[in-house]
Amino acid sequence: MGQRFDIYVTGTFEEGVEPRDAIYAFAQATGIDGRRAHRFLEGTPQIVRGDCSAAEAEELQAILRRLGIRCVRRDAGAQLLPGDSENPPGPAGAGDGAKTTRRPLPFGFNGGGYEYFRIWIVNLLLTIVTLGLYGPWAKVRNRQYFYGNTTLDNATFEYTADPLRMLVGRLIAMVLLFAYYAAGMFSPEAGALAAVLLMVAIPWAVNKSMAFHARNTVYRNLRFRFNGEYPEAFVVLILWPLAGALTLGLLMPLAIQRWQRYHINRHSYGDKSFQFSAGGGSFYKLCLWALAIALAGILAGAALGALIPAATLVGPLAGYALAMVYFTTTMHNLRFNHTTLASHAFSADFELRGFGWIMLSNFALIVLTLGLYLPWARVRIARYTAAHVIFHATGDLDRFAAISQPDTPAFGEEFSDVFDLDFGF
Repeated sequence: MGQRFDIYVTGTFEEGVEPRDAIYAFAQATGIDGRRAHRFLEGTPQIVRGDCSAAEAEELQAILRRLGIRCVRRDAGAQLLPGDSENPPGPAGAGDGAKTTRRPLPFGFNGGGYEYFRIWIVNLLLTIVTLGLYGPWAKVRNRQYFYGNTTLDNATFEYTADPLRMLVGRLIAMVLLFAYYAAGMFSPEAGALAAVLLMVAIPWAVNKSMAFHARNTVYRNLRFRFNGEYPEAFVVLILWPLAGALTLGLLMPLAIQRWQRYHINRHSYGDKSFQFSAGGGSFYKLCLWALAIALAGILAGAALGALIPAATLVGPLAGYALAMVYFTTTMHNLRFNHTTLASHAFSADFELRGFGWIMLSNFALIVLTLGLYLPWARVRIARYTAAHVIFHATGDLDRFAAISQPDTPAFGEEFSDVFDLDFGF
């Protein structure tokens, strides 16, 4: 029988981690009440799980660290000595629970509007001339431009997708959509059956598309991954939105939160998974504020309509625009500020005024130029995003990439790659 261990939480948190966020994430992960999680984590050291195997101990420690919670592993039945919770030695000299220092690394974007315009206009013309068949090549060129101009710690990202594979996926999607419309014209019953089959196929196609793009995204010679599973994808893509619609929107914030959590948690960098810790309450707050802003615009338009007839139209439009600005800006902050990668973390400080101005001015200029301003609009968004997102790294990223190489047989990787396609969703 192998050695057994007890796992303790120390009552402290990793440096740079907000205790409130870690406590909430712990409550969500364990399903316990938030107040109970607070008492458990911010008091004296407590045993989380006793008498577990080495593999079980390592898995639990990895989960706790991702949540930002310091932990200690000790031989089963051993007493936790004074000082162990502050700078505990690891079980095999690994430094369990040792204090870590995160260094902030800003992203950078070096692209230019005119430079991208030349790529964009050629892509557009070739896509039109080829009746859309050039679309995958255009998408690859676009992504390669933005990835290649995005930097983190003096290294750029790469996009390595094969456009021909993308074309195959899109042709399959076109055939499915054609069959759906043809079935509807044949008979209502056939149309209904085709709609059900299409709905069943969408989660599978979305999983395959995200796996395709993740596998073709590279940083420091290490690929990203997406390991989504169909049952969970069906729940978050079909059942949760359906529940939101049937409850007249009451469950829609939870539907959005479930999708964000699935999308982020199922991605990984090498063999290290991303973790999203924001709960449903944050999304209810986001949606309620956005709804309140939109309603304020409608009410303002109705109140001023008697004096200024144009206000009945301008008020709701302004309220909708401001609500979209608030929703998009807050969503960016929510996603980044609650996402971690192993011992690393992200933070974002998108501002309503600055980012909102970019969104609204981009929209106006795109309309006024009949779409020709679109390349500059995309570059402005990319530049603002890079300037307002920070990656908080623990240690050297080259070493992190080296130790994160997945231990997966080449055959398995290539076999999966054959069935991952971009369906153009």
